[in-house]
Amino acid sequence: MKHYDALVVGGGPAGSTTAYRLADAGASVLLVDKARFPRDKLCGGLLSARSLGTMRKVFGPQCAFPIEFTSTAATVFDHERRLVRVRNCKPLHFTSRRTFDASLVQLATAAGATLLEGNAVKALDAAAGTAFLQVAPARQERTSRV
Repeated sequence: MKHYDALVVGGGPAGSTTAYRLADAGASVLLVDKARFPRDKLCGGLLSARSLGTMRKVFGPQCAFPIEFTSTAATVFDHERRLVRVRNCKPLHFTSRRTFDASLVQLATAAGATLLEGNAVKALDAAAGTAFLQVAPARQERTSRV
């Protein structure tokens, strides 16, 4: 049984950022995700200038995020019907969650977090400080103390 100061469930933007901040502050962190990275997600591939600024405050101004395309205009459709068109807006940065989330997980592990991919948290016992993980390949249970 391994002991960690913190367990973070989910390696998306919120989970990876939390794992990064905790590990960067010196905590031993276990970051668990049921998927393996890189993995696809359906939504959330748009970063505003404000969100990108916040990310740079967290990860440092030198941090380069995988931006695939930047635009100052956008059009929203409902099927083939155009609902709204915006021009001359603040920059909108497009990324794929596959590459974006994988880059954040990489930053968290570089800061010292331990990544456990392909595993789901089956149960938590807060009183005992224990998490029960379901390991995907062999479907074995593993216990970690948090």
